[in-house]
Amino acid sequence: MEKHTEESSPLLCTCLRVTEREVIEAIEGGAHDLPAVREATEANTGCGDCADDIEDLIADHFERRPAC
Repeated sequence: MEKHTEESSPLLCTCLRVTEREVIEAIEGGAHDLPAVREATEANTGCGDCADDIEDLIADHFERRPAC
């Protein structure tokens, strides 16, 4: 996975410098809950302050998916 710079995507997890784009890519790649995003990106394994932001991104992703 390509690392994005702060300029191309805002940091979501400041402790481990994981960008919002990296989290979105993990979600799109199958990380459908917070533990899976942690495993895929290491985000939210430091102080934990980004948990709500990650959960919001997960919810947004599934709200936008078309029904089958």
